[in-house]
Amino acid sequence: MPAPVLRILVLSFYYPPDLGPGALRAAAFVRALRRIAPVSTIVEVITTSPHRYKERDPGPWEAQLAQDGILIHRQHAGPGRLLGFARFACRVFRSTANQHYDVVFATSARLGTAAVAARIAEAKACPLLLDLRDDVVGDVRTLFGGIGKLIAPALVAVERFAFSRAASVSLVSLGHVRHFRQAWPSTDFLFVPHGVPAAFGSPTPWKLAKRDARTLVMYAGTIGEAQAIHRIIPGLALHLRASHDFVIIGGGSRRNELARRVAHLPNVTLRPPVAQLELAHLYADADILFASLEPGSAFDLVVPSKLFEMIASGKPIVAGVSGEAARFLKRNAPDARLFPPGDLDGAIDAFKFRANSHRTDRSQFLGMYGQDAVVAPLARRALAFAQCGDQA
Repeated sequence: MPAPVLRILVLSFYYPPDLGPGALRAAAFVRALRRIAPVSTIVEVITTSPHRYKERDPGPWEAQLAQDGILIHRQHAGPGRLLGFARFACRVFRSTANQHYDVVFATSARLGTAAVAARIAEAKACPLLLDLRDDVVGDVRTLFGGIGKLIAPALVAVERFAFSRAASVSLVSLGHVRHFRQAWPSTDFLFVPHGVPAAFGSPTPWKLAKRDARTLVMYAGTIGEAQAIHRIIPGLALHLRASHDFVIIGGGSRRNELARRVAHLPNVTLRPPVAQLELAHLYADADILFASLEPGSAFDLVVPSKLFEMIASGKPIVAGVSGEAARFLKRNAPDARLFPPGDLDGAIDAFKFRANSHRTDRSQFLGMYGQDAVVAPLARRALAFAQCGDQA
């Protein structure tokens, strides 16, 4: 008698050609799952149409795609963060209403996708595996003060609903693992870091010839409240205008504010978000790679995904981070120069070194943290639950 066909649902608000850690992680999980699952397994991905950065044209994409046992359904979220997500959630519920699934997997940053996945898994009476990339409750409390404290209890209720239905929850930071295990001791949490995207998995061209005596500093990533780029870069670029050029690649809620604040600085260039392969080659032009986080206890638990690609590049790093991110850099890039988040004087001091053309060998780091290898245990876990249900 032939084995039953397994059907695995993967939910992610972002998926390639969209950019960002959520899209990359979901795609890496699907690749890993496809490699190990029986040929007859159906992996159904429900996501949105590419929309994360309005500054970037994602290129051609298809609303519905079926290839190699992977079904991709893209739902149009539409404008507005909350309304857009509500539309996405309603369309997900409608499209899954008459389907059977053996396991549901969801990767989520703001808990919304996690809650939708929990509701579907509950309705289908199947195991739920959650992959949580952030501590949204802690972020809201840190970033929004009194209003955040009013909103937090509602978010805790969503968190409780999602976690209570999850067979396991993977987290991208050891700081988050410690925090969530203390807050939710009955939930099975495991550590699965971001990992190095495939585009950075092999050495990129290393350009030794200097254009002149100036130093090129590059930041690539989200330009939002949590990264504080709009606060630290204007003063830093002004102070270093005689010797350093800054290229800021990305988009986000604070990009326009940053653009206004650096409009008078000829040594700052803003570029739209780019795909990972192009970014890997852009890093080859940089003398120094830069990262920053907003000060706050919630961000002491975070290890930004960009740190993995920065370390993999072998380039000198200057970063305004603390807590878990600082420890991660000290372990894996001990030559990185760190300063306290939000400290302009500390940032200026951190740049008091001469970047050279020497590339640090990161092959051991790549071997440990290649993204496809990092998420492989998640894929094996999902397949085990799909095959054995709650006996896995």
